[in-house]
Amino acid sequence: MKGKSFYVIVFISFLVLSLSFGFSIRYLRSSVDHVVFEDIKTLREVLVSSLRTSIKTQKEQEFYVVRNLLKAEEWLSRYPDFSVQNLRWLKEVTEISGILILSENLRVLSIYPEYAREDSILDGLNPKEVNRGDVFPYENEYSINLASRVNGKIAVFFVIREELFEKRIAAGTNDLLSSLEQDRKIAFLVLQDTQGIWFGVKVPDEVEDIEVDKELMHVFSNKKSVSRVTNLGGEDVLEIAMPFEIEGIFNGIIRLGISRDYYAMTYRGFVRNLLLIHLLLFVLIVVVLSFVFSRKNVQIKMLSFDSLMNHIKLGIALFDRQDRLVYANDDFYKLLRVSKKNASKMELHDIMPDIPVLEVSVRKDLMKKRRLTAVPILSKGERRAATLVIVEDTEIEERLERAERIELLGGMSAQVAHEIKNPLNSISMIIQRLNSEFVITPEMESRELISIVIREIERIKETVNRFVSIMAPMNVKWECTDLCAAIEEVLAQFFIEFKAKEINFRTLYKACPKVMMDREKFKESLKNVLRNSLEAQEAGGEIRLAVILRDELVKIIVGDRGKGMAREELLKVGSPFYTTKPTGSGLGLFYVRKVMEAHGGEVIIKSKKGAGTVVVLSLSYAKDRRC
Repeated sequence: MKGKSFYVIVFISFLVLSLSFGFSIRYLRSSVDHVVFEDIKTLREVLVSSLRTSIKTQKEQEFYVVRNLLKAEEWLSRYPDFSVQNLRWLKEVTEISGILILSENLRVLSIYPEYAREDSILDGLNPKEVNRGDVFPYENEYSINLASRVNGKIAVFFVIREELFEKRIAAGTNDLLSSLEQDRKIAFLVLQDTQGIWFGVKVPDEVEDIEVDKELMHVFSNKKSVSRVTNLGGEDVLEIAMPFEIEGIFNGIIRLGISRDYYAMTYRGFVRNLLLIHLLLFVLIVVVLSFVFSRKNVQIKMLSFDSLMNHIKLGIALFDRQDRLVYANDDFYKLLRVSKKNASKMELHDIMPDIPVLEVSVRKDLMKKRRLTAVPILSKGERRAATLVIVEDTEIEERLERAERIELLGGMSAQVAHEIKNPLNSISMIIQRLNSEFVITPEMESRELISIVIREIERIKETVNRFVSIMAPMNVKWECTDLCAAIEEVLAQFFIEFKAKEINFRTLYKACPKVMMDREKFKESLKNVLRNSLEAQEAGGEIRLAVILRDELVKIIVGDRGKGMAREELLKVGSPFYTTKPTGSGLGLFYVRKVMEAHGGEVIIKSKKGAGTVVVLSLSYAKDRRC
């Protein structure tokens, strides 16, 4: 029979685990809010950039408006058919808003489409100017117009300004927003000033005017951003309001709301897993205490304990009062990357120094991607009798989070790249027409300048295509590859640069296996690594490359003695758009990591400020990858 002390300790353990669960939930909630806030910042930057780009194209669109008005006038003058069918066809072909037909004394004969406002279109039309010439352009607040005498009548071709504005905004944002709306991330998007809302997407009824909302008025008056959680339509929305400026001119504020329901599912999944872990810990403590307080069926209970410990994907270890290792399962050694022989003399302070004796302590090692939790086990006198240590692998969590970010960023990048390439194609066509249709002698400086413009446009297109291809899902073309031969092909491309910079380059091939891989993507990844090593050091530096085969992994190790990176830089390296180089894009190591993960491998980076950097490209050499 177990004594009263057993149940007391079980109760205390339950309280301690409950406290640990509460702290973990609190930490998890703040982490989810941080992810939401970072997503909002990314979306805000892309949307603001897209809006600015679309509004900057106003002049180009006005040029096309004038061209379309002239095209419509020329066609109707050539084929003076005033039937509704012909006017409808002419409107669709020339992309104008409509046509108004007047008599010689300016009496309205017909208008297409019928919803257009006749009085607003005629505002500013001067009869004397119409009688004086064949074509008379004029504009007003409602429309941009072109009046012309056609076959004894006056035709007014018009483009409604509101429709022009909607097309301009739609060209820059609607395609992007439609893709994001499918994921239910954006709750609403509003551009407004003190006069009201002048553009919005999914605008809820509860959205108030600036004068009514004090926080928004503060943003409008002081031009300072603010973030807050609001409830719209019974749903919590995380909102960021910020001033909206174009080329230094203040135009109002932009409000972007992100629905938190999108993250609720992930949050609930983490809570469920966290609860399961704490329940397993409680079962573990009960089993351990049962072993201490009862000597009956010890062997059966120990077998159950070992079976439980080796079937949960957590590192579990028990340290006694003197902080010496008493018990550890296989995952504990694997996650800490130590052998059982070296761990026999391990003490608690070796892995978790300066932890409180009687409190639950949680430490997260970002560099080694693991979380350690120390749970004290108390004796009758409220003294620590032992310490339970749980080691969790956080790499899967980080990969899932990174995959979600990359998926979101890839979708947005493709849309933004699409909007960049369209105006580039138009510019390229115009430049080519200037080059081919106008007489420009080879000796003229303008021909050389036009050639430079064409070349630079093609370079921008190439850069955009490369950016989109990097962000797109990885498509691996498997082929049998001689690893060392592929490496030598890459090194041959750097021979001149190594020699010019007097780099001492050495190779060590301890294995040269043939591996199933995407040969070209691997070579591109190795180029990025070598390029970083080359640019990180001055003339006379040193780079070493080694290939080793260990168990079912092939490792390509590249080390240099360059500038190195500090710990805070090393935590960010490999993230999209993060770079330590003045002219870098921040996509090189991101692409390397993406290629290695697509091959079932990983990238390990070790660096020290002023001492150099070591990059390890790890590839799977399992049976299905050998050839």
